[in-house]
Amino acid sequence: MKLAFVFTESPFASSASREGLDALLAATAFVDEDEIGVFFVDDGVLNLCPQQQPHLLWQKDSLAAFKLLDLYAIEQRYSALEAWKAFGLMHENSLIETACLPIDRLMQKLATAEKVLTF
Repeated sequence: MKLAFVFTESPFASSASREGLDALLAATAFVDEDEIGVFFVDDGVLNLCPQQQPHLLWQKDSLAAFKLLDLYAIEQRYSALEAWKAFGLMHENSLIETACLPIDRLMQKLATAEKVLTF
């Protein structure tokens, strides 16, 4: 894997998630989609929660744009099992499909990336 995008922040704590998603989609113009990995750890799994209401916070709904990963054929998508459990959430209800892995296995996958960008 050439590029890994790691989402560690909740979607509305800052603009990091939106900026990360923009960078991820832009990277697909320069790198083959099979050479890109996307990782959701810690608060980053909150980007995958469906039925959020960003308009109540006067925020733009950029979370639905994560569904574009299917359109862009980015298949290497991982989320941390411990993060889901920490929030009392179920991975099965995720906005997009990810491989839900224990953090140690997720980090092994991440270690194979040539470049890591964290948002």
